[in-house]
Amino acid sequence: MFFNESLTEKIIDRISSYSEAKYVASLTHQCDLSPEQARTLFLFQLNGCLAINRAAYRKGEKDWEETRDLVGGFIQGGLGRYKKPKFCAC
Repeated sequence: MFFNESLTEKIIDRISSYSEAKYVASLTHQCDLSPEQARTLFLFQLNGCLAINRAAYRKGEKDWEETRDLVGGFIQGGLGRYKKPKFCAC
């Protein structure tokens, strides 16, 4: 499935149509990003995760936890740069 380009494209399209709007809305709410910028990050994350899964499958990796934590930390760290400041209504 990960290596069949036509099937992969259909899966990416299906995932995009199902979750892109929610992801973009959430990201623009939490971060100082335009919808277009949030869409770019959505596509980066979606396709990047596919590439990592392909590589892990080729290597026969069974421990996904370490990779998941690495990628999650990288994404969260990067998004931290764009977090909207919280204002205190003190």
